[in-house]
Amino acid sequence: MKPLKWSALALLVGSVVGCGVPEGEEAESVELGEQQSEIARGTAVPNGTYPWAVSLHTGATPSTGNVRCSGSHIAPGWVLTAQHCFDSNLDGVISASEFSANEIWASLDRTRISDTSRGQVIQGAQVFLNNTNDLALLRLASPSSAPIVQLANTIPAVNAAVTPAGWGLVNNSGTVPDNLQQGQFRVTGSNALDLFYTNVNTEEMCGGDSGGPVFTQVGGVVQVVAAHTNSPAGCGVNTGNATGSRVDVALPWIRSIIPAAYGFVWADQPSTAAYTPSSYYSHNSTGGTNTITRTAVGSYRVEMPGLGQSNGNVQVTAYGGTANRCKVSSWGPSGTALHVYIACYTAAGAAADSYFVAQYYRAGAGNPQQGAYLWANQPSTASYTPSRYYSYNSRGGTNTVTRTGVGAYQANLPGFTTIGGNVQVTAYGYGSHHCKVASWGTNIVYVRCFDAAGNPADTYWTLRYTDRHVANSGQRGAYAWLSDATSPTSTPSSWYQWHSLGSTLTASRSGTGSYTMHIPGIAAYNRTSAMVTAYGYTNTYCNVSSWFSNSSGGTDVNVQCRDATGGPADSLFTMSYITNL
Repeated sequence: MKPLKWSALALLVGSVVGCGVPEGEEAESVELGEQQSEIARGTAVPNGTYPWAVSLHTGATPSTGNVRCSGSHIAPGWVLTAQHCFDSNLDGVISASEFSANEIWASLDRTRISDTSRGQVIQGAQVFLNNTNDLALLRLASPSSAPIVQLANTIPAVNAAVTPAGWGLVNNSGTVPDNLQQGQFRVTGSNALDLFYTNVNTEEMCGGDSGGPVFTQVGGVVQVVAAHTNSPAGCGVNTGNATGSRVDVALPWIRSIIPAAYGFVWADQPSTAAYTPSSYYSHNSTGGTNTITRTAVGSYRVEMPGLGQSNGNVQVTAYGGTANRCKVSSWGPSGTALHVYIACYTAAGAAADSYFVAQYYRAGAGNPQQGAYLWANQPSTASYTPSRYYSYNSRGGTNTVTRTGVGAYQANLPGFTTIGGNVQVTAYGYGSHHCKVASWGTNIVYVRCFDAAGNPADTYWTLRYTDRHVANSGQRGAYAWLSDATSPTSTPSSWYQWHSLGSTLTASRSGTGSYTMHIPGIAAYNRTSAMVTAYGYTNTYCNVSSWFSNSSGGTDVNVQCRDATGGPADSLFTMSYITNL
């Protein structure tokens, strides 16, 4: 990659330049001008389109005045952009004359920079330079609720259509648009690090477009294939190739900087005031030691050091041979730690001390598998977009929830195209309600919730969906949907089971409502966790009664399902198993 050098004169006369804004020139040459229809000579993006696109600014606190570069929101609080936006000569060092992370402000979820009625402006906190490709990752000072975009793991073919977008200059006079611009380009080729593309009409990338997304759109799913880095002749109309740094070759680096974060516990001392759970069945991806505090009868606080952010997803199940049910009451950061509050009840709805399993998961960037989660926080609303702080969709779609009746909901997860996967659902809040998976398809999950008596009831809930992976960073484990509740033995559908070592799970029934899921080749004693959710439209519920290493070197997960009164009852269910082996 040729070093990119900046000067105001070069921009004005259309010499060969990159696409950042010149250092030291922002105040003089860059002003928010009237809305333009160019990128240059491109198209103004309709308001609300590409809400994951980011404009990067320098200046007073907080600033949206001086456009420095463009970028993409790829994980909550993380922006992918160009390295030369911070390290102008690409020498791997950010000097005093260059821009540090905290001199940059990110404007997110704003098609028009001046539209303060929506979106956020968040200061940068830390920057990571790729040093091989012209890419950088900007960590923001706080997570953003803006949608994220999917990252491609392949590059488009020659002549394929790609769309660059950004807030770069729209002419050689230094005019910056208020509105996000896009252009029509086609791929002309690539090398080991870069993607090359040229304009279809008269569009051209300009200063300030650096780091902006170059993306494809197939079936409504947007994938960023490159971050724009250089244009052949400034804002002039030409037939030369523009250049973008390939995202697919940088995915291992991106994932190493922004990995999935997760933690889980098996709470095995229900009446103890405070304790450290067994390390065999407790884990924290940051290396911290999880602890559990009993705050009242049936009420617990799980503390996970290092995981404190206002996002992610929590799933909970009761454990053991009782008819108790457990749910998540709330979760959130306390300093750098995550606090998860759990409430457990008898089948009749009375608070009760109980064993339980709790899992927390926060997705990383560039996850190649399908995955989503959400917190359904408006139980009586007909249709809504749940809180984006607690919502994730690996395809970049916006999850929504529709209420179809009392206690009946439909979670819409746009962008997914593969049948199968695994779904876990947990009721949320301080009442004794419980929720389950009713059914799911390619991109829709049906949820049913009930009160303690088994009647349909509106309530909050959380949902987690994974496909060909489980809720940890190493993608190690297994899942299955028990699709036969009455046969002595069965093999779950291959569409709805997965094993990280490629083995096949089987199931057995030992009595009414009593099942064992057999997971070959994975032992149960090294930081493992099992989660279960009942499946179907009735008011049955299921718990994990135990899991242990079997005589064949695998793991058996025992599940007990019950009716509304707490009596044994046959039921379908979904099970997810995590291991760190």
